[in-house]
Amino acid sequence: MDRVQKAGANPWNTVMNLEDDTLKPPYDAQFPFYQAWQTAYKNTDIFAKSDGVTQYSKEYWDLWHQGEMDTASAMHETLAEMLRIKYMTGKFPDHHLGSARRGEKASSAEITKGALAWRKFFKVVNG
Repeated sequence: MDRVQKAGANPWNTVMNLEDDTLKPPYDAQFPFYQAWQTAYKNTDIFAKSDGVTQYSKEYWDLWHQGEMDTASAMHETLAEMLRIKYMTGKFPDHHLGSARRGEKASSAEITKGALAWRKFFKVVNG
């Protein structure tokens, strides 16, 4: 047993922000994918309200809002659709459809904020 374990200190406290599982500097810059994924999971609602890349990806978020789809699958399908559109057109897709809970409509500001978050996340994931 090393001295850190003997002292009862948690070595993760030097690496992790335990309240949200993101990484502390300088580890956040060393592991950008992990940091982006944890940040995305922390802000899932922003991503969910602003998907709408295609009807296909929107349907995943509609199911997510109903509790019938897991977050990882919904995010994966949106990223895959973004990559497909970017590959086919050379441009980032619009997030014009927006997925909101039944009876709610995503505002233009929410869609814009989410589109920026999706693009940032996409750039980290896809290099």
